[in-house]
Amino acid sequence: MIIQRRTTFCKKLAKSIALSLQGVPLSLDNKDMNIIRLSALCFLFFGLSAFAQTTNLKSKTPFPTKYTSTTDQALVIKTVTVAPVYDNSNNIYKKSVEDHLKNLIKEDYLWALADFVSPKKDMRVDEFDEDSQFTLQALEQSQADAVITCFLIKGPQGLSIQMNFYTRDGGKLLVREEFQDAKLFEIARVNEVITKMYTTLKSRLPYSGYITSRSGNTVTVNIGSKAGIKNGDVITIAQILKINRHPKLKFMTSVEKEIIGRVSLTQVEADSSFGEITFEKENGVIERGSKVLPLDGVRYAPQGSPSLANVIPGEKDPVEWLPAPTPQYGKISIMGGATDFSDNVLLVNGTSLEADKSTALTFDLATELWITPEYFAELQLQQTSFKVDNDLAGSSPSKLNYTLNKMDLSFGYKYLIDGNFWGPQIFASLGYYTHSVRVSDSTPTAYTSFDLTGYDLTVGGMFPVTLKNDVALGAQAKFLLFDKFTEKPVDSGGASPSFNQFDVLGTYQYTTNINIKAVLSFTNVQTSFSGTGVKNPPSRSLDEKVSTYLVGIEYLF
Repeated sequence: MIIQRRTTFCKKLAKSIALSLQGVPLSLDNKDMNIIRLSALCFLFFGLSAFAQTTNLKSKTPFPTKYTSTTDQALVIKTVTVAPVYDNSNNIYKKSVEDHLKNLIKEDYLWALADFVSPKKDMRVDEFDEDSQFTLQALEQSQADAVITCFLIKGPQGLSIQMNFYTRDGGKLLVREEFQDAKLFEIARVNEVITKMYTTLKSRLPYSGYITSRSGNTVTVNIGSKAGIKNGDVITIAQILKINRHPKLKFMTSVEKEIIGRVSLTQVEADSSFGEITFEKENGVIERGSKVLPLDGVRYAPQGSPSLANVIPGEKDPVEWLPAPTPQYGKISIMGGATDFSDNVLLVNGTSLEADKSTALTFDLATELWITPEYFAELQLQQTSFKVDNDLAGSSPSKLNYTLNKMDLSFGYKYLIDGNFWGPQIFASLGYYTHSVRVSDSTPTAYTSFDLTGYDLTVGGMFPVTLKNDVALGAQAKFLLFDKFTEKPVDSGGASPSFNQFDVLGTYQYTTNINIKAVLSFTNVQTSFSGTGVKNPPSRSLDEKVSTYLVGIEYLF
């Protein structure tokens, strides 16, 4: 019965549609019209649902979850270019080293060589360190993902070589290798060293290779048996999230990464490998460009291994050696030495008083904080104590105690001439300075205590004199601005002071964190008095000369 009704309805519906198309009015009862309306609604609902499902199927991807890192993407290195080599020995090594580096890249199964194109004429190789935008322009115009620069400096201590590796990660230095040998001169031997430096530089990169393709759970990797892997090995896949850099020199110190999967290698060839994904953090997160972590990993000695005492026989209380941390925050110095002090006072009655002391004991404490590689803050404290004879006739006591205190709090800027924090630099600072002399009271008053304060301007420079930058010499001059002179307990009237100081500096890098430092400082304070004061007899002028000789240690942290 139901089938007959549906058949009858379908015939009526078909007839109605046909008549409608011919312009004939429809004649359907209310029951039939309700059925038509319901059918139209169902047709519309299921049609839209089918359309939505079809659309969703078309827009779906098999791997919906994606993790992206700009740092990771910037470290995909396929092409490398070589900047002109810097050689200060009449370019004896320049061409040979450039050609050798290019051949190393050509023979490298991971990288391809790109011709270097300079962004401007008269390019300096040290501009890569100074200007990251210059580096990015050079990479863009050379159509390369990374650039290698090389410095060869010949000096009294032999040949020093520095190799740098810059990438598209902000155009910053990623890895730096250095070598020095007093007996290295032959071109063939230099090229051998360049090969070792190139190999070491590559081994310090944060990954060994990367995924070149993926089909389902099968992937291709751009490393093979030449990298030391074999069938059955399991490699770890990760994404590099962040590169931690040295705050001053900007090279890579560590890498923050996230493991996203593992691949079991099923077929290993010389320069490439194939494998199956055995673990994946999210469906499809391993993709083309995903990084293969360094293959060596961290190895530990098995339990029960011999102690250091057995490994190093004859060594008393042996301990494991760890490299000293590279200074990143600042330095503190403690120095001691002697001061030659001379204080000449001319009284209004023509009497001249002179307080002299040679080799007075002096201590100096200073600290410098590195806000950035260029900006710094510094605090210096210095104290000298001694006794002198009282030259004023009829004045007592016959011996007077002197104390000289200096304090300087300043903020400054260093201009790094070659972009190297440890290289030659010119600096300037502005701060607050106090020069205080305290002398014991006498009757009648011979010498007065005084405070000279003001804002000091310091300019100077430090220049390494060796290839290793371990010995540096420098000088600085200090001037006082808006100075103020105050006498106590009595004064000789209005004072018009002048102040200047000149220092000669020298440092020797004993270890990574310790410098031996020496300072020769020459200070002169002159003051003329005018008007009336309460001192009896009053002073007409004061001339103080201080020569200080200091030596000590500087700890860099």
